[in-house]
Amino acid sequence: MNMLKLLFVISTCCVCVRSDFSIEWICEETNAIGNCSTIPKITDWLQFLADNIDNDEYTDLYYCPFNIAERHAMCMVSFLKNCQQKMSEAKRHVAYSYMPRIDKAATHCPEGRPYKKEFREYTNCTRVMYNNEPKEWEVHSVNQQIEFGLLPRKMEFRQKCDVYRKYWEMQSSWILRDCGPKAEKFSRHVLSYMWPIMGLLNVCGDRLTPYGYFET
Repeated sequence: MNMLKLLFVISTCCVCVRSDFSIEWICEETNAIGNCSTIPKITDWLQFLADNIDNDEYTDLYYCPFNIAERHAMCMVSFLKNCQQKMSEAKRHVAYSYMPRIDKAATHCPEGRPYKKEFREYTNCTRVMYNNEPKEWEVHSVNQQIEFGLLPRKMEFRQKCDVYRKYWEMQSSWILRDCGPKAEKFSRHVLSYMWPIMGLLNVCGDRLTPYGYFET
């Protein structure tokens, strides 16, 4: 762990002690910590990378979509290892059955490709898209309930599955329309690692391939 990462962990731990926050998992892969009530979010990892894209802390390879997804998957494994005893049997079964895959990023991320440049282009485009389209942003905000598992408990299971599917269809269609096929492919791969929606989609019967597309 380099000095910057060490300072990050130490300073965060100090804040947590003062606020009586219980640290139950630490992910060095994504510079994230939390307790068992806070699931690691790939969207937090994406934001962290975006905030640090102009410094020398992370090389181009960190911004390869396979590397982004692999590090998040490793974080999810750490979370499950430390928090499984606090989960219900049903949640534990879903987690073990549909945990994000740990891709071999080294075989999919050849050196020399401008991953930072691509990451900046794709994320800037999607940000502009949501800022310029109030309707899209409103629906996107509602869809965050899906990512964080906040749909009404009383909603019928098939209705929830329909909502999950529509979420993916809308997101990909908007990005494809406004940002092009490369940005859409990048987003599909990375966002297919969102939890719990990835596990829920699998439960609904729509498995996602390693590249983020629905299997038929």
